[in-house]
Amino acid sequence: LYEDPSLAERMRRYKAEKLVQEALDPRCVLFELPTKFFDRITQVYDLIEKEIGPTLGITPIQQDARKRDCVLLEVLFQKEEHTLKALRQGMKVEGLTHFASPAANEGLSIPMKMVRVNFSRTPKGSDEEILNGLKESCAVYGEVVQISKITRGGFFEGQTSVLLD
Repeated sequence: LYEDPSLAERMRRYKAEKLVQEALDPRCVLFELPTKFFDRITQVYDLIEKEIGPTLGITPIQQDARKRDCVLLEVLFQKEEHTLKALRQGMKVEGLTHFASPAANEGLSIPMKMVRVNFSRTPKGSDEEILNGLKESCAVYGEVVQISKITRGGFFEGQTSVLLD
């Protein structure tokens, strides 16, 4: 029904902060990149420097990239122009462009907490009525970043899910 345009970036930050259990360096960006096209993680690092620019350091947030299809990296570039390039232009891996996300949590120094709330008896109505009702009733608990209506065989049985930041 609804998804905040910045949800992908927020989820990437949340995932990284949850893994390291601390706030990330606000000077850095986060890249989530596929690993299946590379034999070694250092090949990913080389591609970042080739496509974007020289780095001061790259930290893998996930400890064992071999067991995952993608790797989450915290990257600090030497120059701000390269950071902006990573955010605005991204980099291509096998024809698909991957954009970096800011590691900073909008100026906050504490990790954010996202909570998914599932409702089993949501009042029935039009999508707009359900969306407005859930946004209004959940807003007191945090910013509503996603609302999903769960159906079975195309029929709504009253189950919804709200993601709060």
